[in-house]
Amino acid sequence: MTDEEKRLALEELDFVGREVFCTQKGDWSTRRTRHLFGTVEGEVQLIVDDVRHIIQRILKPGGDVFYRTCYHTWESRVRKNRAKLQIGYGQFPSLLASKHQAKLLNMARLKGWEAFQTY
Repeated sequence: MTDEEKRLALEELDFVGREVFCTQKGDWSTRRTRHLFGTVEGEVQLIVDDVRHIIQRILKPGGDVFYRTCYHTWESRVRKNRAKLQIGYGQFPSLLASKHQAKLLNMARLKGWEAFQTY
């Protein structure tokens, strides 16, 4: 797969409408119970090098709105029992240059997301 094909695959990812699940903190059972957190209502993305940086707007069932920063990138190795490389997901802080961070936050502001409006 060429670099251009990998970039296109990252650009085509779309999680709007997908449900977001979480596990209960402190649940140490062997099969932790997943709980519905909400639904991805919108997202903005910026691809820098081989990483798709995202801010997702998540709507909880009660109507509250949450924002999640995350990223997708191509994994560096083929996982066990897989035939090819996959796109991996990360939810922990990724490093983003200030000019790119400003661009991503501006995209969210232009969508009208209240958390990103200046006061």
